[in-house]
Amino acid sequence: EELCGRNQGKRTFSITPTSIFDLDIPSVTAVAKSKGLLVDNSGELGLSLRNNDYSVSFMKKGSAVIVGSKDEADAISLYKELLA
Repeated sequence: EELCGRNQGKRTFSITPTSIFDLDIPSVTAVAKSKGLLVDNSGELGLSLRNNDYSVSFMKKGSAVIVGSKDEADAISLYKELLA
């Protein structure tokens, strides 16, 4: 679902998984680092990542907010790549 623009009008998407799961923070962190994203914040309730193009915030139960995607398909693709 697209939300209002943030961070100088960048497109922002909210992704809610079809089923709730516990986010594997170490695994997502490793995948993110391999893709050049930096970890902004990591804690019990979630994880925040960024690079020059994207900002991604994961919540513990799998939902995410992605800022900077060109469209919904791009946001979903990034979400799936990070959870791989």
